[in-house]
Amino acid sequence: MKLLVSTVGEVPRSFVEFVRRVLEHFYTSLRGVEVPELVEIYIYGSKLDKLLFIEEEARSLGIAAVGDFVTMHEAWRGRPRIHISYEECCSLDRDLLEALLLHEAV
Repeated sequence: MKLLVSTVGEVPRSFVEFVRRVLEHFYTSLRGVEVPELVEIYIYGSKLDKLLFIEEEARSLGIAAVGDFVTMHEAWRGRPRIHISYEECCSLDRDLLEALLLHEAV
């Protein structure tokens, strides 16, 4: 299992490492469950960065509707991808943020 983490905009390294740590722990702790070989993680510095990226991605693939969530997951390109807005997450309680990340990972 490999996590491919990409950032768009300004994202503190400590936040990237927190996200990576939570998701790596989750995926490595699963037993008896098929885990994807690759999960792409996109962390955006701002809500606007996230919206622009996702809207362009959806438009290029012919996706008709996109919601706006603090964190979201999709597999539009045939592999799991998780999108996270640092701007919207940085003020959240760590336990809530971890729960959101785990929700997307599942």
